[in-house]
Amino acid sequence: MTAPPDPPDLPADHSELEMADGLDADGLELRRLEDVTLGELRLPGVSLDACVLERVSFAAARLPSVELRDCLLDDCDLANTDLRGARARRVRIASTRLMGAMLSDADLGEVELSDCRADLASFATVQLDHVRIAGCDLSSSSWQNARLREVVFEDCDLSGADLSEARFESVEMRGCKLEGIQGAISLRGVAMRWDDIVGNAGVFAAALGIEIAS
Repeated sequence: MTAPPDPPDLPADHSELEMADGLDADGLELRRLEDVTLGELRLPGVSLDACVLERVSFAAARLPSVELRDCLLDDCDLANTDLRGARARRVRIASTRLMGAMLSDADLGEVELSDCRADLASFATVQLDHVRIAGCDLSSSSWQNARLREVVFEDCDLSGADLSEARFESVEMRGCKLEGIQGAISLRGVAMRWDDIVGNAGVFAAALGIEIAS
């Protein structure tokens, strides 16, 4: 079983962090940001280091090549946000909207996503290393040519996701929905519980071109 990702290096009491007024080109470090709407931002390469974001909306913002290190994002809105080329280390994202977010070419290590909605999000050509994704809606998301190493998907909805040419190394899927996925053959080598294998037998049979005899 894969060990959990390393948590963000943050004070146990987040109130110890100074409250920030917003986010600008100088980024954010050792501060908190709460209840702010930043959907008009255009900040390529901005850096967030050791900070906590709660109920912050970046919906439709453009943050390509954003760098996050030791951060917690809770109940935030990243729907349709441009996060292409993002870099993240020791980041936890909880109860956050990522619908339609663009994360292609991102490099995410020691990251946890929990109870997030990321349907229609693009993870094409993403690199994930030691990542846990739990209780997330990933339906109709795209993972073409993604590289995943030591990743756990737990109780996630991957219905209709495109896994074409994705590569999985030491990846586990537990209790996940896989109906209608594309590129199911790419799942070769993924570890699953027996009941999950049986429950998704139709998906695997279709990928192998097996017809069900009457």
